[in-house]
Amino acid sequence: MNRFIMANSQQCLGCHACEVACVMAHNDERHVLTPQRYQPRITVIKHQRQRSAVTCHHCEDAPCARSCPNGAIAHINDSVQVNAQKCIGCKSCVVACPFGTMQMVLTPVAPNQFKASAHKCDLCQGREQGPACVENCPADALQLVTEDSLTRLAKTRRLRTARQEIRPWHTVDTQHSGTACSKVERMQATPPRGEPDKLAIEARKTTFEEIYLPFRAAQAEREAARCLTCGEHSICEWTCPLHNHIPQWIELVKAGDIDAAVELSHQTNCLPEITGRVCPQDRLCEGACTLRDEYGAVTIGNIERYISDRALSKGWRPDLSDVQKSDKRVAIIGAGPAGLACADVLARRREIFSAMGIRFELNCEVGKDISLETLLESYDAVFVGVGTYRSMKADLPNEDAPGVYDALPFLIANTKQVMGLPALPDEPFIDTAGLNVVVLGGGDTAMDCVRTALRHGAANVTCAYRRDEANMPGSKKEVKNAREEGANFEFNVQPVELVLDTHGRASGIRFLRTRLGEPDGQGRRRPVPVPDSEFVMPADAVIMAFGFHPHGMSWLESHGVKVDNWGRIAASVESEFRYQTSNPKIFAGGDAVRGADLVVTAMAEGRHAAQGILDWLAK
Repeated sequence: MNRFIMANSQQCLGCHACEVACVMAHNDERHVLTPQRYQPRITVIKHQRQRSAVTCHHCEDAPCARSCPNGAIAHINDSVQVNAQKCIGCKSCVVACPFGTMQMVLTPVAPNQFKASAHKCDLCQGREQGPACVENCPADALQLVTEDSLTRLAKTRRLRTARQEIRPWHTVDTQHSGTACSKVERMQATPPRGEPDKLAIEARKTTFEEIYLPFRAAQAEREAARCLTCGEHSICEWTCPLHNHIPQWIELVKAGDIDAAVELSHQTNCLPEITGRVCPQDRLCEGACTLRDEYGAVTIGNIERYISDRALSKGWRPDLSDVQKSDKRVAIIGAGPAGLACADVLARRREIFSAMGIRFELNCEVGKDISLETLLESYDAVFVGVGTYRSMKADLPNEDAPGVYDALPFLIANTKQVMGLPALPDEPFIDTAGLNVVVLGGGDTAMDCVRTALRHGAANVTCAYRRDEANMPGSKKEVKNAREEGANFEFNVQPVELVLDTHGRASGIRFLRTRLGEPDGQGRRRPVPVPDSEFVMPADAVIMAFGFHPHGMSWLESHGVKVDNWGRIAASVESEFRYQTSNPKIFAGGDAVRGADLVVTAMAEGRHAAQGILDWLAK
C-alpha cells in the first residue's frame, strides 16, 4: 500500500504549524522570502470548533496519475510523486483529484518568466527526519501511515473495543489517568485575553502620553502562560515580517529570564520596543494566533514591549562580542526603520546605535548638503531608505485652499510643538482647538490625524471614508481608541469638492454617498457613488490623509538607479543580492521600494538589504 499522512481532528489545534513546517522543509529549512512563495502542501481547515489538516491521500489507483497526459505523476517508493520537469501545467490532475488536494503553482525560471506545475504532498522525499508536518505538529495530530503502522493501529482499536465490551458500563476508564493534558485540553482551558491597562479617557484626550500602560510582571507572565507554543516555527512567526521567534521568547518570559528573552528578540528585530508599540499586531502575529477566534489572541505586542523596556531599564545593551570587524564602509541614506534596521545588521536606537559604532550625520540632505557621488566614492556600498513623503492628492476642486492641510506636515508640526521645537514655514503648527475638523482617509495616518486633533481640543473631529468600516485599511485597534476618545466616523462617503466661504477658505466638503461594488485589482470592493445622494459636511479644517507617493530623487536616477511608474526604486528581495538596485553599489528598501507601508515591513527589508550588501561585499 501507499504511505500517506493521517490527521486526527480530535487532537488538531488548527495552529498551521504543519503548513509552516512544510513550506520551510521545501526551502532549506528557511522561511520563504515573499508571501507569494508560501505554498504549503498541507492545508489546515476550520469550521466553527472543528479543526483538521488535509493533504494528498496518495491513492493506490491515483486518478491524478491516470489523468496526466505526459506521465508526470507516478507511483514511486510507496507514494504518488510529481515530476515537475515533465509537468506541462495542463491541470488535468487538479480536475481529477477527488479530494481537492492538488493545485497548480507558478515557479520562476527566468526574469518575468514562470512555469506552471502540479503541487502536492511529496511526503518530504529525501528528508531524513521524514515528513516535516508530522515532526513539527505540536499536538501529535498527524502521523505517517504505512502498512505496518496501519496494522498496529487496527490491532490497538480491536483491543480497545474488546476491553470496552467486557467492562461494566458504570466503570471508569483509568487507562490514561495521571497523564498530562493534551494541547487541545490546554487550549480549551485557556483563560480570556488580558488587555493592558489604559490611561483614563480624559487624560488621553489632553496629553500625548502613551495610552497603554506597560505590563506589570504578573500581567506579562499571565499572558505568556496562555501561549500554546505552536511548534518550533509557528504561524505567528511566519506572519511577522521579521519572523520573530515569538513562542520562544514568550517561553523565556514564563521562565522569568528577561535577559535571554531580549537577546533572542534582538536576533531578528533591532527595534522591538518600537514594534511592540506601533505594529498593527491584530493584522499580523496576533491576527494569526491559534487562540484568536475562540479565546482571544495572546497579547504578543505588549509582551514584546515588556521584554525590551525591562531589559533597557536595567542597562542591557546588544551583545557585540561575536561581531567580526571589517574594513568595509557602508553609508545609509535615511534614518527611518529601514535605514536603522540596515545599519543595525551591518554593525551587528540613537544612543545605543552610536555606541555600536554607527555614526549619524544629522541635518544632511543628499543632493543638497552632500552629493551621492561623494558617498559612492567614500563608501563601499550605499543603502537608500528614505521612505515616502509626497502626499497623495485626490484632485478635488479647491483642495489647495486655506484650511486644507496634508496629513504629514500636520503631524510633523504637531510633534515639533510637543517637543518644544520651532515650526518651519512649510510645516506650520495647526491649532485645532475649538474647530470642526474633518479627516479624509481610512488608514493609520488618518487615525493619527484624528487623535492628534482631538488632543488639541478640537470641538468635533470626523473621519470620512469612502468604503465601510470593515474595509478600512487602518488598524482596528486605532479605530477603537479613536472612538473611545470622541471621534466620529462617516462611512461610505466620497468627497467630490471642497466648499469655500466668501473669503476663499474651506468651510465644508461636498460628499456623495457610496455603496460597495465589484472588487478591484487588489480584491477590495470598489466604492460606487449613489445617485442623488450629495450632501455637504461643514468643516473649519480639512486634513487630507490619502497616503503617500515616493518623492522625486533626481540625484538617484542620475546614477543609473531605475524607478517604476510610481517613482518607487526598482529593487527586489529575490535578486541575486537582496534589494540591489540597477546600480550594483546602491541598495534600497522600505517605503522607497514598496510604497507606503508598515514600520515592520520597512525594518524587514532593511535587514534583507543588509544581508544583500554583506553578500555582495564578500563576493
